[in-house]
Amino acid sequence: MKFKLPPHLQQPRFAGSQWIAPPVHDGYGVFERPDSELPEIIRNFPGVGILSEELNWFRMPEGTTEISVEQQNFTADDNGYFQASVKLAPAILDLPGFNLIGNQQPSTKERPSERGRSRATRKPPRERPYWDRVRKIALEWLRENGIPEPGDGGQGRLEKHVGNWLAGRDDYPATSSLRTHVRRWIEEYRDNPLID
Repeated sequence: MKFKLPPHLQQPRFAGSQWIAPPVHDGYGVFERPDSELPEIIRNFPGVGILSEELNWFRMPEGTTEISVEQQNFTADDNGYFQASVKLAPAILDLPGFNLIGNQQPSTKERPSERGRSRATRKPPRERPYWDRVRKIALEWLRENGIPEPGDGGQGRLEKHVGNWLAGRDDYPATSSLRTHVRRWIEEYRDNPLID
């Protein structure tokens, strides 16, 4: 692939493990490098011109489905890939998370970031050891005060009772976690008032 440097960048630069000294041709800093070095060339020579009309494949970051570059709109396929002129590579690769794939269409059906990921579901976090003790406190409260009815504030009072008991032992679970457990215990007690 041929590149053209603007006049202010026609000095040799270090790229990867070698110096690149673009030869001067007709007063322009024109040089040729393999296509695979395109991202490195763009990084090392800001403002480089690409003397090619070929199309290349790019990948959008996850969650992005379309972009507009130099008044041209591009929409990603189902796997996050899109095709654009290689001349737009400097502008596209300047965007966070965008990658150059090359001139061959990606053959995989999944995004490269998904390769190698385990398909197993994540284990739920281990239950805190205090929840078994707190459950007994909550069931005692339910025996003494009855099952809360919607709108009577009973569930809130039980949450506060359980929260205070835990705070007295220096345990402070998230409000959402406390609410989830209390709701579950109310349902268990409603289904079987003799539960321990």
